[in-house]
Amino acid sequence: MSYVIEQDSSQLPTIDFLEEIFTFREKPLVVQLLQENLSLISLLLESAAEIAKYFPDEKLILGVFEDIEAITPPFYHLLILIPTKYTPKETLSKLNQLDDWWIDNLNRADGKLSINVEFK
Repeated sequence: MSYVIEQDSSQLPTIDFLEEIFTFREKPLVVQLLQENLSLISLLLESAAEIAKYFPDEKLILGVFEDIEAITPPFYHLLILIPTKYTPKETLSKLNQLDDWWIDNLNRADGKLSINVEFK
């Protein structure tokens, strides 16, 4: 099944294209959140490119995080998981470098996107 992002620009990638970059976890919910938050697509693509500088050999995972402590919406947001075989110390060093970029772009996420690691 092909999901096309509906917006005026024909240059926007499809959700299928994002699946070439990310492995979707909880695909129906991921797709729903993407369709509700079209503005995140460019940030997702930029995030993948930036993450690849520090974690070049890993296929990223795009999942959903439920914030059970949230008082107001959004209760669910997208979560980029970086699978890694690096040691915790190496991973932390790489994340600190990635944070320089992420902090500059965090406001674009509008509380609807996070990045984390998943140790293999």
